[in-house]
Amino acid sequence: MATKFKEEEIITAQPTSPKTPTAEMMKTFEMFEKMGAKPKADTPEDLKNWMMEYLMSQGALKEQKPEPAPNLQPHSLVAPPKPVNVTKMMMNHPPKITWFSGTEPKAGDTTYELWRHEVQCLLKQNYEQDAILNAVRRSLRGEAGLVAMRLELNATVKVIIQKLDSIYGSVDKKEELLAEFYGSRQRPTESVTAWSCRLEGIIGKAVDRGLVQRQDVDNMLHAMIWTGLKPHLKDISGHKYDNDLIRLW
Repeated sequence: MATKFKEEEIITAQPTSPKTPTAEMMKTFEMFEKMGAKPKADTPEDLKNWMMEYLMSQGALKEQKPEPAPNLQPHSLVAPPKPVNVTKMMMNHPPKITWFSGTEPKAGDTTYELWRHEVQCLLKQNYEQDAILNAVRRSLRGEAGLVAMRLELNATVKVIIQKLDSIYGSVDKKEELLAEFYGSRQRPTESVTAWSCRLEGIIGKAVDRGLVQRQDVDNMLHAMIWTGLKPHLKDISGHKYDNDLIRLW
């Protein structure tokens, strides 16, 4: 007996005709044809993978390589050494030097030898060089101040002293300086203290010029202080000559 199908079932069972390509699809096909590309488009995933491979082959897309894992070193059990902070001791008060004016001394001035000695002492102390330089410039007045002013603004303490030495320093020759020391005698109105200081000033110049070694100063002073004493003082102090220092004051 023949099976009867409904009209709707017969129509449904017939194969459907393919859709007509749209204008956009035709343009895409033409573009692939011009590029000479044959896409693999069996599935959407295949089409996606093919497009990625094609772009990378044309250099339009770079392959992204996975970043290497960071190399984490184990923490050291020994702590790194701490930086050593070297601090320099600073004086609370700026240094002060006695005034010096040059060949025309003013009230409160000192001699060049004493002024120079003060500066040399400061250089051996724990002051900053800029602080000493400012103190030196403030201590110079009158003619001496003009001499320092004519030097360069960045002149150091050493340069200033060298310039002042050439003007106010002693210019005695070696032979004259040593002859003055060995030929000096205590003056009639001069105390033993003043006589000793005068000898120390002469021998100090010889030391600064390298004519006498500092370790020889005490013996030279010891001998010359007694030798140059007034005759009546030598008579009463002869038994003390072998002492390290003659103490009559």
